[in-house]
Amino acid sequence: MSLSAERMAIANRAIWQTFEKSSIAWQAIPHWDTGDPGQVLVRNDVTVTMRRHRGRGPLGGTPIRPRGRQVLFRVTLAQAMAAAPDALLASVIPRTVRLASRFDRAVLRALRGPAVTAGRARWYRTLPAGAGERTTRRELVAARAVLENQGYRAHSCLIASTRYYADLSRFTAATLLTKGPLTAPSVNSVFRASQLSGLMMMLGRRQEIAHGAGGSASAGEEPVDIAVCVPPSLEVIGENAAGQIELAVRVRFATRVKDERGVVVFHT
Repeated sequence: MSLSAERMAIANRAIWQTFEKSSIAWQAIPHWDTGDPGQVLVRNDVTVTMRRHRGRGPLGGTPIRPRGRQVLFRVTLAQAMAAAPDALLASVIPRTVRLASRFDRAVLRALRGPAVTAGRARWYRTLPAGAGERTTRRELVAARAVLENQGYRAHSCLIASTRYYADLSRFTAATLLTKGPLTAPSVNSVFRASQLSGLMMMLGRRQEIAHGAGGSASAGEEPVDIAVCVPPSLEVIGENAAGQIELAVRVRFATRVKDERGVVVFHT
């Protein structure tokens, strides 16, 4: 069983638009299309790790195996083949939001991993939840200095747990504004991520990337990027024994941390 090309196009457009609006990682981190949906391995392009180990040649590291994330669901034949796509879209959109959350969890785990594992104080910094404005400002500026020393002098991006985000919001009436640049540490983009319980990350950047515009930035210049094999889209699995149509919204990708010194992680 398959859907018409027109119906698939409508569903995929809705999935793409919903995913773009729902995924923090998709908005914050540059990504690029590998051009091969069946790609088994993606080059790693590691330049520097926390251990300062370089692979063979100018770009090293073991190739990464892309991983898929998907959310399965079912519709009836009547819903799938109805004259209007409303029933299909009503099923697709909430599953896409769930897919975006799973995607973010995987990407953010990969980004925070090097700093947390290495535990090096400059990249894994203590910032107590509920700290005052002066302490928060001092730690953000110190983290900014770490990134600038590695050449990441464009405005940074903060991805914060709900608690850290609330702390930043408390300073709205003062000088730290979550709705605008954090002027002292040169941050122009702040996201709240439920997947970062007790953590906050500062991403260094070489390009000036506006808030939410990571997808339009060149991936090659940044310390982290996402290689996309299968973009957010609909997959028709087929009809089951009960006569329902099994579908999935899916994405397949690899998160590449090319310079581990480009991400600073704060913890409580």
